[in-house]
Amino acid sequence: MLKALIVVLVLYLILVGGGCVVQRRLIYFPERIPMQAAEQLAAQQGLEAWRNRDGEVIGWRERESAQELPRLLVMHGNAGHALHRRHYIDLLGDAWEVLLLEYPGYGVRGGRPSEPALLEAASEAVEQLRSEDADTPVYLLGESLGSGVACGVAGERPQQIAGLILITPFNSLTEVAAGHFPFLPVRFILRDRYDNVKSLQAYDGPVFVLLAGNDEVVPTRHGEALYNAYDGPKEKVLIEGAGHNTVLSATTAAEWRRLISFFQE
Repeated sequence: MLKALIVVLVLYLILVGGGCVVQRRLIYFPERIPMQAAEQLAAQQGLEAWRNRDGEVIGWRERESAQELPRLLVMHGNAGHALHRRHYIDLLGDAWEVLLLEYPGYGVRGGRPSEPALLEAASEAVEQLRSEDADTPVYLLGESLGSGVACGVAGERPQQIAGLILITPFNSLTEVAAGHFPFLPVRFILRDRYDNVKSLQAYDGPVFVLLAGNDEVVPTRHGEALYNAYDGPKEKVLIEGAGHNTVLSATTAAEWRRLISFFQE
């Protein structure tokens, strides 16, 4: 019996050790794309590369953007790349100039994804927008994992962010991971924690939360917990029956207008 327990313990420790090593591969699923292919895809969508001061591509924007509008910086989820999020321009482009941020290690951008790397990239993008026009308000949209990036930047730069749109967000990635891997001590070993509740303690601007009622990836209770913990001006829409990847298509035009009106009012 003792030998069997030792074997089980050793196997469990190996499992935990493996989880420590590969955890970021379980969080981030980047899709790479060559620059030429990305430029062709962007051109088909009416977009062009958005570059930083060093000439590095940090995202994508419309070729002919409405400069008089406030800016909305989109931080996408953990899979694919920024050019897969052209739909946010179609949905919200009448109210904002929408820019699609690319993460390190995704699309054409070099580097490797991690919480520090994504937060640094998003913070740099906000600074880039402010250097272009310091008087134009900057809003952030965070989708799924991107909610962690958006909340993190809002907490770091509360006076520079005019509002947040959070799509299928969570209270913390630690809580989500603990639900998916209850057999692992994720609260002790997780490196990228994206504690959105803590981040928003330093922020008091308007926050709009869009939740999927049947979210199989980020269970709805995590977004509800984030919404309930936030003390600032807020509004929530719950799309009953929608899943994590179908919530946008299930959201009606009236609900998108409600979102826009929340910030305009």
